[in-house]
This record gives sequence, structure tokens and C-alpha cells, in this order.
Amino acid sequence: MSTTPSPADRLERRLADLRRFGNEAAFVVEQLPQSYKKQFPHVGWVGIMRMRNLITHHRDRVNDDLMFHALATRVPTKLARLGP
Repeated sequence: MSTTPSPADRLERRLADLRRFGNEAAFVVEQLPQSYKKQFPHVGWVGIMRMRNLITHHRDRVNDDLMFHALATRVPTKLARLGP
């Protein structure tokens, strides 16, 4: 028999997912050559790193609903701009 997680458990799981995503995204951004980043000046490379720092080091300040909205709407748009 399964039980429904409490709101606090769901929030903690969502924040853990955000931290993992932020760490992975920041790692990828760090590894990209500067020449590649210059080809896409419209991408907020610094903002990606700052978001990762916020999620990782100041998770008590993260509005998880706003974060998930941003991930659901902005990330797909950014990926489409970068192309395959």
C-alpha cells in the first residue's frame, strides 16, 4: 500500500531535483568552449551559473513553483535556439 508524500516531502524532493538539474547544467556550461558561447550571445550563460549557485547554496530562497515554471517554459525555448 502506497502513501501520499507530505507537502514537505514533495517540496524537498522537488528542491533536490532542482539542485541536481542546476549542478548538471552548470557543469555542461563550464565545459563549453568560450568560442561556442560567443556564437550564442542571446543565451544567458552567466545567468545559468548564477541560478545554479542560488539553487545549490541558497535553497531557502528558491521559489520552487517559479523555478519549475521557468524550467518548463524557458529551457525548451533556449534549447530550440541552440539547435541540434
